[in-house]
Amino acid sequence: MGNESNENKGFNAIHNMYRPRLVEYARRITKNREDAEDVVQEVFLRFYVISQCENVIYPQGWLSKATKNRALNLVRDRRDDISLQDQPYILDQVSEQPDAMDDFFAKMLRDEILAYTTEIMRALKEHNKQWYDAVSMVYCMEIPGKEVADCLGMTRNAFDCMLQRTKKWIRKNYGKEYDRIMEAK
Repeated sequence: MGNESNENKGFNAIHNMYRPRLVEYARRITKNREDAEDVVQEVFLRFYVISQCENVIYPQGWLSKATKNRALNLVRDRRDDISLQDQPYILDQVSEQPDAMDDFFAKMLRDEILAYTTEIMRALKEHNKQWYDAVSMVYCMEIPGKEVADCLGMTRNAFDCMLQRTKKWIRKNYGKEYDRIMEAK
């Protein structure tokens, strides 16, 4: 631990300071402790990626907004999911014991995706700051596209076209990494 970077110390301090409140905030939205934990973990992963590329001046605001948006999206998505209780044959196929190898490979995949995402976001910020801001707000903070377009002073159509150009640039310059990220979703 003695060689922990100042960057990681700063992230850990923010994580330790805000995590409990964010979990409670997400729990109130999702009505489920496990979902709240998952939401906050995902938000901190996204925060870590963003913080590698830029200094987030107001981390509490960023984390709160991202947590709210992610939790609301989870609730919305869950409404559309099929309940496992309605599909008992699916439960028979699920192993009750977690496999240590599955956990190991899942961690390796998360680390790989985090590295690719950080690399792409850094390059995107250097290439075009507006594209970076749009991707950060839509995909990391999960702010609806209409709100981001308004914030950037663009029409929704122009904003959607910009996102398409951004994705095309990412695919052109980081095709392998982009494909790997998309496979993991």
